[in-house]
Amino acid sequence: MVFDPTPQMTFSVDVWSVSIRNLINNLPEQAVFGDPTKYAGRFVRCSQLPQTAGPGIDRTDIDVCLNRAFDPIAYIDVPSENLGELKTRGIDLTAAWRSSPSPMGVFGVSMDGTYIHTYKYQREKNGAYISATGRYSDSAPVFRWQHTLNASWTQGPWSVILGQRFRGGYTDQDGVNKVGDYALWDLSASWSGIKGLTVGAGIANLFDKDPPLSVQTTTFQRGFDPRYTDPVGRSLRLRLNYKFF
Repeated sequence: MVFDPTPQMTFSVDVWSVSIRNLINNLPEQAVFGDPTKYAGRFVRCSQLPQTAGPGIDRTDIDVCLNRAFDPIAYIDVPSENLGELKTRGIDLTAAWRSSPSPMGVFGVSMDGTYIHTYKYQREKNGAYISATGRYSDSAPVFRWQHTLNASWTQGPWSVILGQRFRGGYTDQDGVNKVGDYALWDLSASWSGIKGLTVGAGIANLFDKDPPLSVQTTTFQRGFDPRYTDPVGRSLRLRLNYKFF
């Protein structure tokens, strides 16, 4: 549904529901190691591999299999396969306002957000459903709410944008730690006063915010999740574009 109360203002709501059967993916390693009895057939030990080089994988290909007095795990077998069903429902929200041109320039505000009401899936066909909304599940979190928010100003060749990137908090991989909300502010400006030339500068993570504490072990980084946060801190970006035609 889209609603435009004025020529300068618009709102939209998208309600969606997705159901996928026979989802193709890899069984998460967390599931295999979390229930070694159920998934015993997924473990391949060094004694099951050929001792000498040949077609396929052999013991010389895996360091842990060399000069060992016991029979360690060489690898786990998690190929792409049909795991089960995925069911998710949510809402996408958009709101935007843009002023009429004036001597002070043109101002604008916009927001795009997604709220996930339900996100559940099966690790295997006919298996139990796992609810992941607002939780770290298997190898990644499912954010219940996230949005981008932008405020802009343009006048002549000048343009300035102040933006926010927000992800809501969630229950961490250990099921105990609560990862806090995470909001980053970015500021950018550009000038295009010469035909074909655009000069821009921006500050990412304007307030030098640290990532929230996470105890995830999926990535090799510890103390935070680098996939959804900015460990670099405040940084300056410069951009120069020139179009010859």
